[in-house]
Amino acid sequence: METLMDLYNSVQSPLEDLDKVKKIIEAYSKSDKDEKDFYNKLVHRSNKKYDGRTSQKSVDKLNSLLFNLWKANIVEMNEDEYKTFYSEKGNYQDADFQKLRKQLSLINDVSTEEEVENIINKFKGNPQFSEVYKKYKFTVNQGSLFDKWLYVDSGKLAQRPTNNAQHRLYLNVERPYIENMVLLLITEADKRNMEFSLKYSDQGARDDTIVIYANDSNVLQYIEILRNFREKYQIFTSEVYSPPIMTGTIDGWIGYGAEPTITINKEQQSYTTLREKIVKEAISRAYSDWLSSHNNMKGFSEFEIAEKDNGFIQAVRDEIVRVGKEYKLDENNFCFDTKTVQQMKQTDSQSKQTSKQQISNIPTKETRYKEAIALADELLQKPGVDWEDLLDKKDDGQVSAPKSSIETDETQNLEAVLAELNKIRENDEKRRNQKQNGWRKKFDKRDKDYYKRAEAYLLGELKRLSPEERKRGNQYLSALENEQNRDK
Repeated sequence: METLMDLYNSVQSPLEDLDKVKKIIEAYSKSDKDEKDFYNKLVHRSNKKYDGRTSQKSVDKLNSLLFNLWKANIVEMNEDEYKTFYSEKGNYQDADFQKLRKQLSLINDVSTEEEVENIINKFKGNPQFSEVYKKYKFTVNQGSLFDKWLYVDSGKLAQRPTNNAQHRLYLNVERPYIENMVLLLITEADKRNMEFSLKYSDQGARDDTIVIYANDSNVLQYIEILRNFREKYQIFTSEVYSPPIMTGTIDGWIGYGAEPTITINKEQQSYTTLREKIVKEAISRAYSDWLSSHNNMKGFSEFEIAEKDNGFIQAVRDEIVRVGKEYKLDENNFCFDTKTVQQMKQTDSQSKQTSKQQISNIPTKETRYKEAIALADELLQKPGVDWEDLLDKKDDGQVSAPKSSIETDETQNLEAVLAELNKIRENDEKRRNQKQNGWRKKFDKRDKDYYKRAEAYLLGELKRLSPEERKRGNQYLSALENEQNRDK
């Protein structure tokens, strides 16, 4: 998945599956038609094994980590950082903020949820600190006692500023594992220098126990992170269920919903609330129309008709699409609205232009392997160092290592390099044959400018490699250039 429109095309709309539409009809038919009852039936469909049961060890770890991180960032904050995070709240030299910093500097790191709550309660109960804590607090809780959301935001932690969300990713995680999932997510995001903003359910009874707020610049990275977690941790297979029925799905287990851009009566709508309204209106219309043309079904409920006649399910599905268009939802995918899709296309277009600009600025001397990249499928078939390995290993660019003699063309022993490559190739002949068709198929799908972009990108990456990594990369480039010249 390389572009936002790849994401758009990969998300399965809930309306694609008529069985899901039937279940939505069932939830509507069996509700008392008031907003709360139908809504609750839509977001509480999973049979949870551990509803409401937490892992205190995980709760302690997450809460203490967040508090200690917030405390350290406030205490160590300078004036420029203050402007980045809190410019709308006041000034760095304000007495209340400096008093908060001083007080936090006197508090040792904590390790339990209870310690965090005790400190926060003391702040709230002390007239000297209650207002300043309220101004700079990192905790946000919303909802009712039995349906409470807890928010984690890198901006409120003074860790990394957050931008407006444009996408939501939903996870349906069993309650005891929620804090562990959140810890994994924010740790990986921080490792990648990404902002993070998410909420999680305190009770864990819903089908959307974790919601990640993402934007155009990081949503694809979050999907990659989640996919990597599923491969690495068995828990993502056994304790993560299907997402809410009204969301789209990615890989069958990641829920997707566009961040709402639509207001009704000047009020911002949540993703599920808006679609619940649309579905109620559509089912009511379809039901009325169906009864007027099927006298033999008068007296049957919506779900009873759906049980007897698949045509009614299709009619409801079509009506949901029609009503959705009235509210500016995308007619091809119920989880997107037209404004979000247009914005995704614009972002992709801008990214493409930026990529072209970067390529045009590459110095001529760095493009001497122009034709070599055209043989990338052959290079990747050769055993030894794969390009993926080289691209994954970057140094911080702060330490300049002494030049190795292997780094220059003049001192390379091409015959020795080729001999070594041939030796390895003979040992791994089977692997090469297996990969050949796969790589060629992958590269055949690229557009005509792919090799130029790949060349510029790979050469840029090679410049940042350590001497040992660069040595292996240069061996390949030199061997490939030699083979190319021989073919001429």
